[in-house]
Amino acid sequence: GKATTNLGACYERVGQYTKAVELYEQGRAIAEEVGDRGVQGKACGNLGICFASLGQYTKAIKLQEESRTIAEQMGDKQEQAGADINIGSCYLKLGQHDEAIKVLERSRAIADDIDDWVRMGKACSGLGGVYLSLGKQNSNENRLFLITKALELFKEAQMVAEAVGDRKGQGDCLSSLGNCYLALGQRSKAIELYNQDLTIMLELGDRAGQGIVCNNLGVCYNQLEQYHEAIGVLEKGRAILEEVEGDLGVYDDRRVSLFEQQQGTYKELQSALLLQGQARWALGVAARAKARALSYRLDANPSNPSGGTKASSSHDTDGVLSYAGVYEAWWVEMQRMARNENSATCIVEFSFLPEDMLAVWVLSGTGELLCSKTLLSVGLCEIKGRTIQQLLTEAHTSMNVRGRDAMVSSANTKAPDLSDANTQQEAVSSVRKPTCRVCHCVVCECAQVKVNAEAVLAKESAILQEIYRVLVQPIEAFLVGALELLIVPHQELFQVPWAALIDANGQYLIESFVIRVAPSLHVAAKAAEHVRQHCTEKPGHVVLLGNPLPIDTEKFKKLPQASQEVQNIEEVLSGANVQVNPEHYFFEACTPKATKSRVKQSLQGASWAHFACHGDLETDSLILAISTENDVAFSDAEDNLSSNLSMNEIQGIDAVEGLKGSKTLKGVQLSRGATVVLSACNTGRGDIKAEGVVGLARGFLMANAAATVMSLWSVDDRSTAALMERMYMHLVEGLTVSQSLRLAMLFLARRPYKQDTLRKDLSGALVCNDDVKTVRSDLNHQLGKSRPVESGSLRREGAGAVPNVLSFVRPFIEMLQGVEHSSTARCAPASHTHAIYKDPQEMHREEQEREIYWREFCRRVVAPTCVFDFPYADTGGLNLFGDNRLLERMYCFE
Repeated sequence: GKATTNLGACYERVGQYTKAVELYEQGRAIAEEVGDRGVQGKACGNLGICFASLGQYTKAIKLQEESRTIAEQMGDKQEQAGADINIGSCYLKLGQHDEAIKVLERSRAIADDIDDWVRMGKACSGLGGVYLSLGKQNSNENRLFLITKALELFKEAQMVAEAVGDRKGQGDCLSSLGNCYLALGQRSKAIELYNQDLTIMLELGDRAGQGIVCNNLGVCYNQLEQYHEAIGVLEKGRAILEEVEGDLGVYDDRRVSLFEQQQGTYKELQSALLLQGQARWALGVAARAKARALSYRLDANPSNPSGGTKASSSHDTDGVLSYAGVYEAWWVEMQRMARNENSATCIVEFSFLPEDMLAVWVLSGTGELLCSKTLLSVGLCEIKGRTIQQLLTEAHTSMNVRGRDAMVSSANTKAPDLSDANTQQEAVSSVRKPTCRVCHCVVCECAQVKVNAEAVLAKESAILQEIYRVLVQPIEAFLVGALELLIVPHQELFQVPWAALIDANGQYLIESFVIRVAPSLHVAAKAAEHVRQHCTEKPGHVVLLGNPLPIDTEKFKKLPQASQEVQNIEEVLSGANVQVNPEHYFFEACTPKATKSRVKQSLQGASWAHFACHGDLETDSLILAISTENDVAFSDAEDNLSSNLSMNEIQGIDAVEGLKGSKTLKGVQLSRGATVVLSACNTGRGDIKAEGVVGLARGFLMANAAATVMSLWSVDDRSTAALMERMYMHLVEGLTVSQSLRLAMLFLARRPYKQDTLRKDLSGALVCNDDVKTVRSDLNHQLGKSRPVESGSLRREGAGAVPNVLSFVRPFIEMLQGVEHSSTARCAPASHTHAIYKDPQEMHREEQEREIYWREFCRRVVAPTCVFDFPYADTGGLNLFGDNRLLERMYCFE
């Protein structure tokens, strides 16, 4: 056990963490078997150091605490002090400064008590790191005091390391001293210290240490405006760090955590390239810095099941290839992926940079770089220090709608959904009473409610307009002529409700473009490639799941519309000759139950999956049915453990070395190129990392999905059901998911009783990936039916017939007539058509909306033709007779 543990330490020193973890675990198991508690504790501690190096600090703390417990039981003061040092370092990385100081001071006291100068020096170094971190966060007079104190502690630690001959400790102290001088603005002194540390790291063969030092040098050179030197050293660091990353193998969580620490190198590199005027190369670096772990998994193939893309280096075996050659190759690859998109698509890529800057690039579908801009991401709305994240938090707080999340539902004060026939009749009755149609109170009692609602709407509009001004307005001139936007966000920009952003003319962004979001352009391209490959494979099946938990508990409220939603969708699919196998059809009244084991089995090989259920943001999971003693599957241990279908269970994870009780979870394997609709709350959210959003949607992408529909917040049960049904009505006509979702949003947003529907209930939905050219989202095509692939294409060139005009006219005529779909049928009975009261001001507003909608319809579907917009009569119904305005609005296009 001791020999195996020591061998693991050798691999750890050269940055081969996966091999080191494997050996540490073997040594730990052997020591535990023979009863060698000392080696067992040391192996636990070394495992913790490995996971800390990978950025998995919580896991590292658990292992270090286990190591400390063993040392305490054995009375080993040295190991106790060492474990405390490592625990304190993890708390520092997590930003828990008070906890870090407490543990490190305890370690220093123990080391002083036993005259252990090695651990005394390391404890001083750890405390220095805490005070330096506090100093950087402090902008007042305490800043200098804290950094100076850190400087003194690092010098003390360096003297100890030199006295005991600890070369690694010396190098770490040199870098820490360099960080202090950099914080004080003494960059030349910092560079001198970093170069000394780099010499030691090269001497020890510590690749991870070399990468960190190269990053620090790059920061100094950027601040000194020596950009050529900065690019050279940062590129060297990037190549080294990618080599370390390449040794991690298939462990997704390790890749995600490690890149969280490496992202600074990519940001500094982009900044240096942009300041050198190399916008194309900077875009290539930005693209490479996104969704790295997900791309690794998607690059898997039958001959290489572990996936993986070999790290690019700025020097080949002959030392000929320079970093310029690497960056140019990345740019050419970006152009190739862009050309796979529709020529009417614009790709908008964002990337945060150091010093509170945000870079944005616009790339055309022909591979041309249309623009590159660097924006300020703080001081927004003329408020000093206000950030995009703060704006997004305000928007989410204001626009949050309770519904399909795993929380207690608040009282529903929204207006009734007039898509239901019974509700329409109730609305007719309420018109005869002096009540407010928004809050249902007597008019004199609801005045304050109206004032408050208007204030909230005005605040929301101001926030959404500000976000548009910051993110979209600087590039909107380069989006002219585009029909679709493929947005590649970065970090918190994944939380942006892109569809709801409001331009200077008061229009939502979704009114101007079809919108898709992708973790990276590489992921979008790989998803499209998987769809093309899927066309030659055996077609999969459809899985529908609605309201699998029909009970009303303190935490989970009933979702009456979710069950009806999947039934309505099944009717739409049946009308398009797409049959759903009863084995894959789960809803409230069906048997057997939608337990986790059954749903996972049903998802295997599926081409399409639709979930209408509760979503739990805290656990990144979908809430399924609970097994009972009377249920056949009650004996299934997996169902008994938890009814939640989590992200890890979807994507699959390997057993976690170093943690007792961990086991391998077999993930879901959808058919390649599958589509997953997550009609639940918060399914587009998760942990925001340098990797992207690590949550449910990403889990399904790793399980072979090519497109996912997801939500950014809690959504209303009834509105979501209406949105999904309308989306599927467009899907079966051959439109893509993103096109169908957009038309559904626009249609439902024009319901007369509610002005903020698009903003709140609908705009939280996003489509991830869904390539226009290859991800057809035509269910008949997905299931191998005979429908032509190109039908329904909205592309302006290259491919395809115009959709059946009558199939598009039907929903538009319904809109003009004021017809809304009930929750159980396609159309409301004709007797209710004229029953919805509309006052003149509301009718005037709706006529303007219809004009916008008709123009969009004409431009995309029937151009060049003429279309008539039939006005409402004063009674609220469609007037086709005796109206002089019948020919007033004749629109000719193109």
